[in-house]
Amino acid sequence: MSVIRTVEELSKDPEFAGYYDIEEKHRQQLESAKETGIGEGEHNKAISTAKKLLQMGLGTPEEIVEATGLSLEEVNLLKEEN
Repeated sequence: MSVIRTVEELSKDPEFAGYYDIEEKHRQQLESAKETGIGEGEHNKAISTAKKLLQMGLGTPEEIVEATGLSLEEVNLLKEEN
């Protein structure tokens, strides 16, 4: 119980509360950056897979869209590059 009281007392201290807010904001920024990085990595992998499928002549653009999750526009642009 003494720990809870200590935390309650510290939470009333504006300086301590400010540190918590900074830490929480930093944690949220890191989580957001992580999610962004994962999303970009997944998208890059889908592009790589689509390029390989197109080079190998496997599947229609619509099938590649279904397999990779890319848009039809993206697949058609990749097709034009080849």
